[in-house]
Amino acid sequence: MKTIARICMATACAAIVALHSPPAIGQSGPVAAPSEQPIEKEPTVWSWFLSKYPMILGTVDFDWQTTTKSPPKELPPPFILSRREEADLAKVLSDWERRSSQATAFRCCFKHWVYDPTLLPPKLGPKGELVEQTIKYGTGQIKYAAPASAMIEEKHVWEMANPGTLAQKLVKQKYGEHWLWDGKILEMIDDERRQTHDMPIAPEARAKFFASSWLGIALGLFVKSLKTQYFVRTATPSNDADEIWLDIRPRFKQDLASFIEFDVILRAEDMRPNAMQIVHAVVKAPIETDHGQKMVDCREREVYQFDEMWRTFK
Repeated sequence: MKTIARICMATACAAIVALHSPPAIGQSGPVAAPSEQPIEKEPTVWSWFLSKYPMILGTVDFDWQTTTKSPPKELPPPFILSRREEADLAKVLSDWERRSSQATAFRCCFKHWVYDPTLLPPKLGPKGELVEQTIKYGTGQIKYAAPASAMIEEKHVWEMANPGTLAQKLVKQKYGEHWLWDGKILEMIDDERRQTHDMPIAPEARAKFFASSWLGIALGLFVKSLKTQYFVRTATPSNDADEIWLDIRPRFKQDLASFIEFDVILRAEDMRPNAMQIVHAVVKAPIETDHGQKMVDCREREVYQFDEMWRTFK
């Protein structure tokens, strides 16, 4: 758990994994519905996916079905890079792009933690530190085939019931999120109801659609356009020789609806992602202290950790 510990969640992760160890993750593909219960198709709109299932994609001010967009408003840079930092970043992105382009297909397993301090505020630890509490924990798998075919499936999910009360506990859910993207249509599979919800993407919008997703960013599939779409810098701790950390921030105001910070941690030896963090917002949350309740700044965020045994196919 070295990587996750360094992004400030070791306590929460260790507790969840120890108390709620999930079963082994299989490598099964999409779940097919029995023939006597045909899968129901229904048209959907982007706002429906965004509001109900934000896991797979980022938010941009873009109509994916008509390809019309409002003029982007650029934000002031959150940091200024020196010439040395620019050169170091250019080398990292070049290596990342080269490595990513070598694989035409792969699959891996992931662990996923969700923190929402508005529903479940942090607690004070024994040394006065803030200990975050996860609202959701899941495990699953990702599959990808070039140029833009992908599947994300949460196989096992635990969610916090009665958060913030004495009765709160992690409860195992029967179904997690399940997505397919074939390069033309985004499909959400509702395994519980044996339905699918489709959203066709206009041909002119497909490349940008996938490029704006966290999956496209984390896997280095659009490194060439990364610096034009976002502010990027390296943020590797000085004592970490095995990893490369990238700090990615929104360049355009419209992207603030999706995240305020996106961190990707790569393995230095092969530039494969070890983990990533998506910070959606900084919010005020109450914590109990010896002197009563006080409001503190907390991050609403998600963390993904990827297994080290990526299966890559050329």
